Amino acid sequence: MSQLPGLHLRESHPQLCLTLRGETIEELSDAVRALSEYPADVIEFNAATFNGVSNFSQIGNALLLITSPLRDQRVVFSCPMAELPEYYQTQDDYYDILFFAIRTGLIDAVEIESTLDIDKIDELADEATEADIMPILTIRCDGPFSESDFADKLFSAVSEDIFAYHIICSPQSDEELAEIMECLHSCEAVHEDTQFIIETRGSYGKEALKNGNTFSSPILYAAPEETEDKLSVAELHGVLQAK
Repeated sequence: MSQLPGLHLRESHPQLCLTLRGETIEELSDAVRALSEYPADVIEFNAATFNGVSNFSQIGNALLLITSPLRDQRVVFSCPMAELPEYYQTQDDYYDILFFAIRTGLIDAVEIESTLDIDKIDELADEATEADIMPILTIRCDGPFSESDFADKLFSAVSEDIFAYHIICSPQSDEELAEIMECLHSCEAVHEDTQFIIETRGSYGKEALKNGNTFSSPILYAAPEETEDKLSVAELHGVLQAK
């Protein structure tokens, strides 16, 4: 866990997030060193492609390697189930990986996929909360956008025990983005304490962000250098400085 107070979400002061990946300890070490040069507030460790993800001692070693030099960034642990080796794409294996990451006490927040069994979600959220780690429920909006399908997925996923939600979506137009935001505002009206972290995929979302639309998200995602989906961290930092 970072030396700073736990992760705090404020729409008025969005935090910059960079994603950390690596297949080996050596690759992670190089990536941490590289990312430390950028003005990021949050580092998301995506452990799904780490070749030691099924070995708890290796996860522990990786987290120690990552968190030790990061004095000024908060660390979010994520492990998208669909990106795990096929053999480990089970509810039980996924649960065990997240449970161990929480028990290390080295992270500030943990992302939990909304497709996980509801009882397992509740158990992980409780375990994280007791350890002063923020549970974040990840809701993925894959395929062609449907407002009704998104609303159903959103309202069925919202829990009284989790207030932070990572929405991963791919709006293709102003209309689709407006529909997404309308659904989120409707959900906030019912669940007042909820916070939505919005990560867009695709060129439309990147262009909207470039033009200063931060989607009222308390965390914004960038890349070290510009990609198809992401602005560079330098450009996104400039966007936030100009607001």
